[in-house]
Amino acid sequence: MRLTSMSLWVLMALALAPAAWAQSQTEQTATFDEMPQGGSLPVSVAPIDTRDLTRSVQLELKRVGCFPGVVDGLWGDTTKGALANFARLAKLDVATDAPTPVAVDALKSRTDRVCPVICPAGQVEQNGACVAKAPPPAAKAARPQVAAEPKRAPRANPDNERPSSGMCLRNDGRGQALVPCSEAPGARRVY
Repeated sequence: MRLTSMSLWVLMALALAPAAWAQSQTEQTATFDEMPQGGSLPVSVAPIDTRDLTRSVQLELKRVGCFPGVVDGLWGDTTKGALANFARLAKLDVATDAPTPVAVDALKSRTDRVCPVICPAGQVEQNGACVAKAPPPAAKAARPQVAAEPKRAPRANPDNERPSSGMCLRNDGRGQALVPCSEAPGARRVY
């Protein structure tokens, strides 16, 4: 069987690959005892941008209803207090002195609202939002009591004078008739 030069190279690479990989791993691995005093292991971790991490914490706090402020990437008292409130309500032990990836992961693990809605005066919570309070039902407006005018006593007719004008109702035995008051001295005045 004839092997071409290309096949030969592939076979040699496959045969030597596990040994080469193991050798590279042992060269890269160092233990604490092998390190010189004051030295450190080479770590290729990118530095964490605290402003981006703070922004992530603020966005997640806002999503779960715990951050009332503006998402600005600045770690301050508002953000610290909001994270502490979240940790208390979610019953988690999260450091609140600085933004951490652990805090972001704890916030992302919650899918529901954690902090209650706090509405300003004159508003109530309804379906997760603050809305204006409905005015109380208007009581039926009571009619103002108007003092009834006192009934006037009929004017006395001095000396039995007949009223000079108007109509009176006179009873003549057969029925009642409307006649001028000047013609019926004892009749009842109608108008």
